[in-house]
Amino acid sequence: MGDPGPDAVKVTDLCAGIGGFSRAVQMAGGRVVYAMDRNAAAKPVYDANRGVGAELSTRDLYTSEMWEELAASGAGMVVTGPPCTESTSARLVRADKGERREGRAALTPLLVHQLTQMQMPLVVLENVVSIESMTRGQEAFALARERGYHICFLRLYASDFGPPYQRRRLFVVMARGGTEVRDALAQMSLQFPQWTAASRSAV
Repeated sequence: MGDPGPDAVKVTDLCAGIGGFSRAVQMAGGRVVYAMDRNAAAKPVYDANRGVGAELSTRDLYTSEMWEELAASGAGMVVTGPPCTESTSARLVRADKGERREGRAALTPLLVHQLTQMQMPLVVLENVVSIESMTRGQEAFALARERGYHICFLRLYASDFGPPYQRRRLFVVMARGGTEVRDALAQMSLQFPQWTAASRSAV
């Protein structure tokens, strides 16, 4: 993709993986100025497809260096899709294989806490729908509201957007601002595609 220009929105992609969210940002006209994922195996693929965006940093969310790099990037928006295995039915299968990793379900609350503490203007978070009803998720989003954020929850079936499988996802948009921001998020929720019985039965 070409250079979005000097006026493009500066965006950070946390838990970037091989770059799906970064790709979406670039398609929307944004510039990825910082991207990280602790999995070093993702770096060659991410960097090969990053276009004019930043190279992938193999930092860890639990290190101060990562947050310092994020602050120094000048990004005004963060997109993130943290690993969520412990919040899904897949965790039961992996637990039987001895592969369960403790701590993944804590990544979303950690991100919400840190990003709202640093007053990031706009955050878009993708996860499983159950995170909205989990105690840790509810506490994290309540904290975000206390810190002045308006929040919009957008739920979708992946099959409504082309993929031939049933997978429910939750997108959380958190934004700082006054009534204009609140009203814009409310309107976004109304305009977002709704789950349809036809799309689910066709998969």
